[in-house]
Amino acid sequence: MSDFSIHGLWPGNATGHTPFTCTVPPSPKTVEKVWLNDRSLKNFLGLYWPSLEFRWTDEKLWKHEWAKHGYCTSEIVPDVQYFNGAITSARRLKNMLDTLKKGRMGPTNHEAYTVTDMKTFISEKVLEDKNIDVYISCERASSSYVLLKQIHFCLDKSLNTFISCPKSTATRGCGRGNVRNLIFPTS
Repeated sequence: MSDFSIHGLWPGNATGHTPFTCTVPPSPKTVEKVWLNDRSLKNFLGLYWPSLEFRWTDEKLWKHEWAKHGYCTSEIVPDVQYFNGAITSARRLKNMLDTLKKGRMGPTNHEAYTVTDMKTFISEKVLEDKNIDVYISCERASSSYVLLKQIHFCLDKSLNTFISCPKSTATRGCGRGNVRNLIFPTS
């Protein structure tokens, strides 16, 4: 693993709920003009937001994410700003894996962390603000352990400022936050 990548940029409300699918745009293909008109943006999208699915091209992923999530924000955040916001956020997080490794919170298949410790470390060392809360989602590996699946960051409407994700009782598959059961897999 060389670094993290973007999965998506989804709108959400103050309770943390996000519309799974909003009204689909009349022609999701029109969003292609965003990266066709800006070669630099397309290069950055390819670097920070690649498709990790064998059957999907990068462009198919970007169209899918815009149609499913980005279009929901189009009255507040136009398509160009949506994609630029995703890249700007990703660039601000580009050293996250190194920061986690240096803080002894990096990938390992033989040491478990607590979700609380991981979230606190990310807030304090990656975002450099202990008051910003992130979400972590996990996938069950066994009856005793879960694997780190995703780290969710929340942004304000301008897509320029990281904000605390809304308080939630959802464990996102991770179990209780103070149990040393989180494995950050090496691959």
